[in-house]
Amino acid sequence: MSIIPMDPAHLFSNGRATYSTPPNEEGQELDNRSPPDEPTRAETLMSEINQGVYPCGICTDSIAFGSAYPYGLWHCLHCHNVYHFRCVKDYCDYRGPRRGWACPSCKATQPFISHATCWCGKQCHAEHIADYSTNSCADVCGRLGTCPHGEPKYCTLNCHAGPCSFICSESCQGRAVLDVVVPREPFTFSLPACFERLCNELGPLRAYVCLWTILGVLYALLGVLLCFHIRWNTMPWRYPPLDTNLEKGIIALAGIFVWLVLELFLVVELMSRTVKYLAARLELSAYGRLWHRNRRIEFWGVGVLLVVFAGIWALPAVGFYVGPGIAWHNQMKNSCSRRFQAISTTHSHPPRNFYLADHVVPSTADNTAPFQYFHRLSGATGATGMAVDVDLQNQQWRLLRLNSTDTANSWLAYDSKASPPSTFRGQIPFPTFTSFPTPHETLVHSGSFGPAGANMRISGLGPGHEVEIFNMYAFIMQYKQEPFLRVFSGSEADADAHSSADRARGQGHERNPTWTHRPHALEHMRTASFGYGRGELTMCARGFEQPWHYVPFAIVAAYRDRLREVRVRKVY
Repeated sequence: MSIIPMDPAHLFSNGRATYSTPPNEEGQELDNRSPPDEPTRAETLMSEINQGVYPCGICTDSIAFGSAYPYGLWHCLHCHNVYHFRCVKDYCDYRGPRRGWACPSCKATQPFISHATCWCGKQCHAEHIADYSTNSCADVCGRLGTCPHGEPKYCTLNCHAGPCSFICSESCQGRAVLDVVVPREPFTFSLPACFERLCNELGPLRAYVCLWTILGVLYALLGVLLCFHIRWNTMPWRYPPLDTNLEKGIIALAGIFVWLVLELFLVVELMSRTVKYLAARLELSAYGRLWHRNRRIEFWGVGVLLVVFAGIWALPAVGFYVGPGIAWHNQMKNSCSRRFQAISTTHSHPPRNFYLADHVVPSTADNTAPFQYFHRLSGATGATGMAVDVDLQNQQWRLLRLNSTDTANSWLAYDSKASPPSTFRGQIPFPTFTSFPTPHETLVHSGSFGPAGANMRISGLGPGHEVEIFNMYAFIMQYKQEPFLRVFSGSEADADAHSSADRARGQGHERNPTWTHRPHALEHMRTASFGYGRGELTMCARGFEQPWHYVPFAIVAAYRDRLREVRVRKVY
């Protein structure tokens, strides 16, 4: 009797043993002989494990099913041998491979493993296995492979041990059967699958370093975007204006695709891997005498890691939310030094030292004459009153000395615009008229000012006085530029009186049109907005020792009031 040698690749085809019909003693094959009904490889594995006679190839102890950590299993997808997960994990860590490790039996290269799973690898052993008595999740296996004809197929069996079964389809009819069928693992385009492939290629340590590097690069890119976001919102005098909708679109895209999706997955994946690694190292999943202590350690450890990783993930959102406000505060906090006097430009801000209102004084002789429609800034300076009239249309101004307070101007500025009382019940309130004595006016100075260009020159202030308003055009055209207006005085007396401390800071006597957080030596007045974020507009001035010091303040206030009247843009 002769024995015919067989190819080991044909011993197990589609999970079932195949046999060749042996010849009889005369060398002729026997016809009509069916192969014996042998159990499949999966059935053999399950039967031996249930009987307790299947040994682990590493520790040689019998393998058994269960829900605790010691019952976690691992099986090779090439030779289908089964091992204790803890043994394979120690074996893998002891080998310390950089690019995967080899199966103890068939020496096939294996992917990195971090936790025990069911047979199909979809569910973690300690979480969602439906039947611990079979180590099966009861879900469809779904592994990708090839049928005997070489066509790619998915395994349709439920989660099982042993080789998969790839059923042929109608497209396989008439095709030759291949001698060797190379199984293929399913390719799924997902972030977890990409992470597993990365671990398989680089090894666990390098994979985690690579993931942390990717996370760091993403945070660096978000940091650059955050830096420009803060500068766009706090330094409009340096950077060109960016459309608000465009900026919101960029932040929304970065927030959705980078921060909300990619970084959230990286943080969650790194946290889950860290928790599972620490739990496996500390054997917190093992049952026994210290089970309750292990549960408490795992609970508090997961809580601490959750807080840490949640803080890491939320850091960009916090930066985008509070960053501009903090940067604005640090930028504006030194705008009004101790030598400057802060003046509020808000109508409802007490105390009311200055009053701004528009007046109409028509002329019957010449309707093009100046000061027929003008804005008046009035107030008290010591024992006498003063007023500055600004004709924006004709670009002229005049400084008047009054023998008393201009009550009519203060009534137009505040009392005529009184808000309804708290007892308002649908009746429209009206202002109360009082007697308005007409003060005696004495002209002190008069002059003109240039158009609202990049810089505006004010003339007629007297010999030796030259005043220029920087950034006036941007102040009028752009809402965000209002807190960055500056008024420079060109008189040598002002430079000598205020330049000693500024010279010590390296500013000297030269005018500098670039905005800085500290006042310049020749800077007489500036606007500012204090608080964590943009607040109400404030005017900071070195003082009003000379009457002409009120003129630039009156011109700036008149332009703002006119912008509020015509509503061409938002006003602070």
